[in-house]
Amino acid sequence: MSDATRIAAMLLALTLTGCSGLAQLAGHNGPTVGTSLAQPSATTDSRSEVVAIGATGHTTAADRAAIVEPGESSTNAFASQEADPVLASKSVELNFVDTDVREFARVLFSEVLKVPYLVDPNISGDVTVRSGGKIDGNRALALARQALEATGSTIRVSDGVYRVTPQSADGSQAANMRTFKLQYIEAADAQNALQGLIEGRAQIISSSGNSITMRGDTETLSLVASMITAIDVDRFRSASFGLFPLKNGAAADVSEELRSLYAGVGMASQTILPIDRINAILVVASRPENLEFARKWLGRLDQGSQNQRQVHVYQVKNRDADELGKLMQGIFSNGVTTEAAAPEAAGSAPMEGQSLTAPGSFLGSSVGDEGIKITADPNANKLVIWATRNEYALVDQALRRLDTPVSQVYVEATIAEVRLNGELSHGVRWFLEAKGLSGGFSDAANGAVAPTFPGFNVSLQVPQAELVINALESHTDVRIVSTPQLTVVDRQTATIQVGDQVPVVTKSVQDASSGKTVIANDVTFRDTGVILKVTPQIRSSGEVLLEIAQEVSRVVPTTSSQIDSPTISQRKVSSTVLVPDGTSIVLAGLMSSSDEDTQGGLPGTKGTLLEAIFGTKKSTAARTELIVVIRPVIIRDRSDLREVAAEVAQKMQTLMDVSTN
Repeated sequence: MSDATRIAAMLLALTLTGCSGLAQLAGHNGPTVGTSLAQPSATTDSRSEVVAIGATGHTTAADRAAIVEPGESSTNAFASQEADPVLASKSVELNFVDTDVREFARVLFSEVLKVPYLVDPNISGDVTVRSGGKIDGNRALALARQALEATGSTIRVSDGVYRVTPQSADGSQAANMRTFKLQYIEAADAQNALQGLIEGRAQIISSSGNSITMRGDTETLSLVASMITAIDVDRFRSASFGLFPLKNGAAADVSEELRSLYAGVGMASQTILPIDRINAILVVASRPENLEFARKWLGRLDQGSQNQRQVHVYQVKNRDADELGKLMQGIFSNGVTTEAAAPEAAGSAPMEGQSLTAPGSFLGSSVGDEGIKITADPNANKLVIWATRNEYALVDQALRRLDTPVSQVYVEATIAEVRLNGELSHGVRWFLEAKGLSGGFSDAANGAVAPTFPGFNVSLQVPQAELVINALESHTDVRIVSTPQLTVVDRQTATIQVGDQVPVVTKSVQDASSGKTVIANDVTFRDTGVILKVTPQIRSSGEVLLEIAQEVSRVVPTTSSQIDSPTISQRKVSSTVLVPDGTSIVLAGLMSSSDEDTQGGLPGTKGTLLEAIFGTKKSTAARTELIVVIRPVIIRDRSDLREVAAEVAQKMQTLMDVSTN
């Protein structure tokens, strides 16, 4: 069998064995994979085709993405080497499909070109090379080299020996070649988005129509594939893209500043994606001019060195800027100020989060070479910070930890007046102890309720607070004075007041010098009714420290003097209580008494002489005790708020059902 016959038989066998691989390659529909192969022509000037699978040696769907039609560029692959006249005289045809690089090198150099060769044992991978017809040996060698480079290998010629060696001499990741097919966006737009990502790490070989071919290391190409998957969607079909690497600022911070700038000019719909891995910002704009806006401002925002002092603006989200500024003063005490920022000229105020290089003055005050300066702007609720980027990184870290949503406390209170008689003649405390409903008692001279339960208080788990009211009602009369419910921010005071303002004479002057008696009174108005003040403090242990001030007052006739002014009867309790979240606390011990006269006798004798003979008169002392049941519930997030709202709605529905029965 002649050499030509043996070569033709081998190429035919290689073609047949690679059919399944080609079918998989042609049928792959992923967004980052090339899906077509150029049809070879019968002429020697036809475009050649090289498909190289990555250096792993396994033909995966992701690896089958490299489809290259080098055309004239493949001849330039050996531009640095002189053409071999011996190879130029050879006319060969290449037709390799999913062929192992070692077998490819053996057939190419030994059987086709008939030149001496060596293959490095560390190379691996598969290649697909089709010449599309007869070509000379130098062109065949150029195609072979381009295919091997895509697997991380290359061809070097030394002393007439062709060596197939790893392309990376320093052991770094070898280069691969991949073609990324685009479905929705244009190749030019994708190239703009990827340029900053691949700079210095990969090379765009071709970009036209709906595909981009790149060469680079595996990690970079994988990152490119992820980026294309994210942006090649229908939503961005007509969008403009730009990837902007940052030199000084952090991608997350600068992206927030850019969003604020867009919002300030009514272009808030742009998509801004910080890419922290490479410290860059991807901008997807609806129009090219909107992209230019980002390019312009990012150049200004990303200014200055790490050690150059700049103006930074922090938007306070959950707290008061003055309060937060004073707190930061304790942390960064060297040179920190918290006065309100002086008004700036129109258009000169820095935007939110913006860092601008400033000269040697700060808001009209001289700035030294050392120290962080922080000024609060209460009108905009912002902090203006003069610091280097390294210093601001520490300040920003502290601010983000301190500027968190403030927890709230839902306070549910029941104020009831209990008539003391029978088993309750000694008071609510003794009754509850006898019934086994008390949660703990201890005495204190000042009557304050503290964590160890001095004074009189009963700690009951819900729903035992309701059980206490029911137990009292089964033995005596219980009048519900009020059931206030309120939500208050942690460490703030909430007040509920239900009642009237009563005029009370505080001073009376009588003047008779003019012959007529003139009386002038100074009148003040006093609040009466039910007044509840609660100040909660949430502890990290899940308990709530409640400062409670409760007052129940009413107007009674004045009997102790001749002053024409009402007397206000008051019952007050002030206490500090440490209560577990969701637990009810009962405060009691506020007793009062009044005389009640009752008359009896024979029917029809009232107002007659017989009433004096057969009638009876009885005077009894009516005693009542005021109790306050308070239950705090900590609200840390929206889910807690929804649960509390559902509970309140359920209780209100229960009350409505009872009232209609």
